[in-house]
Amino acid sequence: GMVMAFEPQTQMFQLLNANCVINGRRNIVPVNAAVGERAGPVKLTPADQGEEVNFGAVMVDLHREKERGDHVGMIVLDDFVR
Repeated sequence: GMVMAFEPQTQMFQLLNANCVINGRRNIVPVNAAVGERAGPVKLTPADQGEEVNFGAVMVDLHREKERGDHVGMIVLDDFVR
């Protein structure tokens, strides 16, 4: 079957795409977006690449109040699959 893989972080999304190509996974559809209860632009807190445990862990700033971070689109999963 088809797998939809949502990844809002740019760097992690690039790694996801590379892994799909390297491993010949044609049934995976990478989507560069956050998933939430409402659609619209959001901001991700910056990833800490020096973190030893989970350097990909970030938070979504719904109010976009943080000074730094990536701006991404957030989608509602129900709207995406219709």
